[in-house]
Amino acid sequence: MKVSVTLSPGDRHDVEPEVMFSAGLELPASELRHETLIAAGVRVSVDLTTPHRWRSFTVASWNDLAQDLIRDLIGVAATDRINAYLRATADPVGLLGLVGGPAIEGSRLEVDPSAAGPWLRVAVADALDRWLQLPLDQSLVDAERGVARIRAALTLPEGATRTEILARALTLTRRAAPGLASYIRRIRPQIKPVAPALREGLRRLVHGYVALMTEVRGGDRDLGLVIEAWDDLCRAQPESVRPDHRPAPRPLPIRRRNPSAETTPAGLIDPRQVPARILMMDADPDRPEITVRPAGSGEVRNVRTVIVDVPVFGHFAAEHGAGGRILARLVDRRSGRAHGEALLTLHTGDHLGEWKPSLRGVLRIPPGQDAVNLDAVRVDVFDALSERQPAASDTDPALQNARRAILALREWRYLVAEARLRTVSVRPVARVRDIGRLLLPAGEVRARIGVPAATGLGRRRYEQLSDLGDSALLDLLQAAQWPMPEETDENDDSSILAPALGAGDLLVAELAAAQDAPLG
Repeated sequence: MKVSVTLSPGDRHDVEPEVMFSAGLELPASELRHETLIAAGVRVSVDLTTPHRWRSFTVASWNDLAQDLIRDLIGVAATDRINAYLRATADPVGLLGLVGGPAIEGSRLEVDPSAAGPWLRVAVADALDRWLQLPLDQSLVDAERGVARIRAALTLPEGATRTEILARALTLTRRAAPGLASYIRRIRPQIKPVAPALREGLRRLVHGYVALMTEVRGGDRDLGLVIEAWDDLCRAQPESVRPDHRPAPRPLPIRRRNPSAETTPAGLIDPRQVPARILMMDADPDRPEITVRPAGSGEVRNVRTVIVDVPVFGHFAAEHGAGGRILARLVDRRSGRAHGEALLTLHTGDHLGEWKPSLRGVLRIPPGQDAVNLDAVRVDVFDALSERQPAASDTDPALQNARRAILALREWRYLVAEARLRTVSVRPVARVRDIGRLLLPAGEVRARIGVPAATGLGRRRYEQLSDLGDSALLDLLQAAQWPMPEETDENDDSSILAPALGAGDLLVAELAAAQDAPLG
């Protein structure tokens, strides 16, 4: 695998240079990319359409602390080559032949990422936490993120980098411990059978807690809660599961209806602005979720006080830190002029009792500005700490791509989870074709490349899967390894329909969501 290398020298001799590596894939990154800080200034970026390899990574300050981690990511030979280059920077003659000449900028370097798996899992688990719009138990998600770091850190020798990663893992696993222990104690196999895949996933998490416990001096009460809960479950029900368990099939996603006739659609949720599982996106990517209505009278013209409602992901909005810093901005659709902002707060029901919880805000038109007509305004909803500017309109191509990609990711990984639990009794091929229609909507010419490249459809993968029969596709989704097609190109397998294996394996929280409740 060849990558591009960029070196940014420090301004002072005592400052180590920043080194950036890019996989240089020809296809553009999808909207499902995410960057994770691993340790020692090493940041790894992954794209959920290619979870089996890193897209790029950066070493903020190249030094000895991160050498073992870097070797895992690019191999021994490539690491030694960069080290040799940096040692030779004081001698221009010594630079020749190291990375192709006196400048490393833009050079192509052969790397060996075969040992990168544990670190990719850390980055992918964080990316799934950021993007996956499923009803996941956050305690299980944080436990998985922590355990991924434990397993990766334990591949390193003793030292500052290993200690830093274990400290972060301890923070995550402690935070998750009460919720994870509670989930384990709620399991009653004699009442509701636990699928083998879910039980095995929980066992893997608990083993991670056990491994971390051995690294903590004097033990740890929070970690012990999880281990005790698991031991109690194993004593009560050693392996009481029925592998042929088949709950009722999940219906296809339904559209959320408007809360009442009094509201006016005012915009689409931008999933790039807010972490996943705070705001509730509609199953139809073109259907606005944000609504407005006048305060007081029902007139929608010449309004000076506007009530904004944004549907939330159940109780998750209250649990997530970002749920307390979401802002709404009222914008004139024609001129783009802003009419003010308001902080949104959790609201448990509307005045008619017909709508589920929402984030609500009251926007008042500032003095000196004309009153507005509700059908002439839209609402931007965003995290106050986000550096990304809201889309200029609901028809913005990047916004449309992001919404379609996230809904497709949700459907694909939920289908894989159901298959792993052996609960699928609907036609999986039809659901794959539904995902294809999400990413390549009606009216698009099949020969066009722009839409699928941006969203991550991966037409070749899509056609392979959609041409299978239901039985063959189920067997593939349940397999421990996917057969690799012949003559594959590294740029050809970028797809949301990526195998949920290796670094991209299902989170235990995904299995638990598929086991516990249908997706609606």
